[in-house]
Amino acid sequence: MGVGRVAYKHIVTVHGQDYEVETFQEFKTVWIAAGKYEGRFIATADRSESTALWRWEGAASRYRGVRGP
Repeated sequence: MGVGRVAYKHIVTVHGQDYEVETFQEFKTVWIAAGKYEGRFIATADRSESTALWRWEGAASRYRGVRGP
């Protein structure tokens, strides 16, 4: 993360497990959500913070791992 950026921490639940995801504003209309899921680093981007988090959750839920439905 660059100098001067403010990161916001969120807890996102995927398959019943909580994960810490950070969001920050990259540009005026670009938000990034980034965090680790099952040892993999995932980063997503969108026009709003909430949508970037929603995309992160969707990306994480597609990975098959030991935890699943």
